[in-house]
Amino acid sequence: MILVLFIFYFIIIISLATCFTVRRRIRRTIVSILLMLYAVFMYPWLVPMVGKWKGLDGVASLMLGHFLLLIGAIILFIASFFTEKEVKRADRLED
Repeated sequence: MILVLFIFYFIIIISLATCFTVRRRIRRTIVSILLMLYAVFMYPWLVPMVGKWKGLDGVASLMLGHFLLLIGAIILFIASFFTEKEVKRADRLED
């Protein structure tokens, strides 16, 4: 059950990061770097807490969840290179 919660939580984080950074290359790059840092550095801090709470199953679920978050952040980082730069207000009015 905890595995489903971790996967659902991290999928929501990645999808919100993708939705709120549409056509904003710099913001998407920054958000993806922050998500990568979160996935890498929060795992060692959360392992003792989840390990005491759910044991080895909880730690494995946490590992898989952070791995999915890291993969999603890397995909978001790669997508930021193909994202258009922010469109100026004058250009939006002409279209």
